[in-house]
Amino acid sequence: MRVFAGEALATAFDAAFGTDSEYGPIDSKDRPKPLDGPWRHGSLKAFAALRGDPTQPKELYPACGLTSDSQADLLARTVPVAALFAGGRRGAAAPEAASAAAGNQEQSTSGSGASYALLDAVAAVTRVTQNTDVAVAFAQAFGALLGEVVARGSAALPALAAAEEALLALDQRRDDGEEEDSEDAKDARESARQALATARKLASEPGAASSTGLSEQFLRTVLSYAAVPSLAEVTPKPIA
Repeated sequence: MRVFAGEALATAFDAAFGTDSEYGPIDSKDRPKPLDGPWRHGSLKAFAALRGDPTQPKELYPACGLTSDSQADLLARTVPVAALFAGGRRGAAAPEAASAAAGNQEQSTSGSGASYALLDAVAAVTRVTQNTDVAVAFAQAFGALLGEVVARGSAALPALAAAEEALLALDQRRDDGEEEDSEDAKDARESARQALATARKLASEPGAASSTGLSEQFLRTVLSYAAVPSLAEVTPKPIA
């Protein structure tokens, strides 16, 4: 079982975004707009409240993450993690900085440019503020895609296929008893794989049907990072 420095990550988030940071106390939804000064989005605001309410015990990782939030905030957080961990090799030790960041002592590969260390670190970072299987699965799918592009310079279609393989490898690791996981987590990865498969279809056959909700924003972001020129019209909206 891999052990991650989740609480250390939560403490770092505390320092950056908590009630004692430059962001200050949790502001009211009725606060006049535009805001004067730093602003927290929903999952960060909830995280700060769970960690900083003096009348309640401090929620430790992963309980500090919302169990009702699977919005696309997770995509933005995945980018630096993928950049740090991309290209891990089977049996290779993690770079010192990466190993310290994830608290991970074992590097094994998912068969793509995304190592298990990358996928597990993405999960850990996501659960700090979004503690849901759906958020983790879509973050891992995006992280696997970026890992493949960063490590191998893959074009869109091979990168999307490699990301699907990476999620299948997580299922295999679970089925082999190497990692504890829930059926809900496996189902969430299946949804993320379907989104990747749809992205591959869109990349090869412009005009194919897309998904809705998180999957739609995920597809837009994936296609943007995969740099598919013929699908410029699906450029994602900025993620706050």
